[in-house]
Amino acid sequence: MASPKHSIALLHFATPPVVGGVESVMGHHARLFADAGHTVRVLGGRGDTVDPRVPFVAIPHADSQHPEVLAAKQALDQGIVPPNFETLTATILASLNQALAGVDFLFAHNVLTMAKNVMLTAAVRLLLENNKSLRLIAWHHDIAATASRYQHEVHSGYPWNLLSAPWKDPGIVHVAVSEQRRKELLDLWNDSQVDVRVIASGVDPDRLHKYEEYTRQFSEQFALASANPLVLLPVRITRRKNLELALRITAALSALLPGATLVVTGPPGAHNASNRDYLEQLRTLRRELALEPPTGGINATDYPRGVAHFLSEFSQNYLPDPVVADFYQAADVLLMTSNDEGFGIPLIEAGLAKLPIFCSDIPPFHEIAGKHAQYFSLDDDPEAIAARIAQTL
Repeated sequence: MASPKHSIALLHFATPPVVGGVESVMGHHARLFADAGHTVRVLGGRGDTVDPRVPFVAIPHADSQHPEVLAAKQALDQGIVPPNFETLTATILASLNQALAGVDFLFAHNVLTMAKNVMLTAAVRLLLENNKSLRLIAWHHDIAATASRYQHEVHSGYPWNLLSAPWKDPGIVHVAVSEQRRKELLDLWNDSQVDVRVIASGVDPDRLHKYEEYTRQFSEQFALASANPLVLLPVRITRRKNLELALRITAALSALLPGATLVVTGPPGAHNASNRDYLEQLRTLRRELALEPPTGGINATDYPRGVAHFLSEFSQNYLPDPVVADFYQAADVLLMTSNDEGFGIPLIEAGLAKLPIFCSDIPPFHEIAGKHAQYFSLDDDPEAIAARIAQTL
């Protein structure tokens, strides 16, 4: 008997081709649902149609970076409900009602637990109260109420309590991307009876192994084949990725292996305007550590001592998954220096690419890699970490 077909919508602040772990998971889910014969659409403030079977439906005020949303968030972060909170919520709710006409299942990614757009959270709350037939799958990647870096964004009372209380409506399914996130949710809710499924994020190996034109051009310009070692850090540029440590490790590694090259594939994170300031700070540190790539490219016969590349400096476009996959094939080692993660997709990709993994000693990385990675404390000296990498390679 054939499985029933459904109408499915996936919701986040942004959708592919915007770069991010959540956006990547959404893109893969949408494609797989379409492959299975379901009717699929993706909803967000920013994005585009990247698969002709999966239309993008723009909800402008769902964007974490919409000017009105940013202004409201500034007040909310200070514990003040802005005067236009209800108006913005109603605007989003109206858009959701229109976009979700005929939809059976709504997959809401990070909307119930992150304070990037509390008006969107409130709108989804009202949506459920007014639409009893809609099934909600709440997909939890990150949790503002349990992360120290987000504590200033969460206060007591409405609407912040929407981010810290369990939603128990009939028909809601809660999903955490790791056992660590599931435990954090249950501890936050102080209710072990809430059903939270753990569904890890995934990677499609068939899409991982190929070289694209961009990769070939970049490799030729900067002689990546001569990099020794090529250290891959495939993340967005956000503070929790702790990229300062990655730069210092690369500088120390270049003293042991002069061809050491770091490649950071992602652009500044899409949901925090301060990430561009962070990139400038990283550029300053790169210059201080003498890791700047030469202007115009690198001659393979005269490879410099230590280089760090931010691919966002060489392409203003979002790099598609096949280009990032190319760098896994070219790299010698995966380096992940994050302070905190909900999951950690690059560890799976590194495993498929047979790369040695060096990563920070945090629970999700242990959950994914177990004994198949080398862990370092975030307090370890960069020179000591570099020595371990050199010895392993």
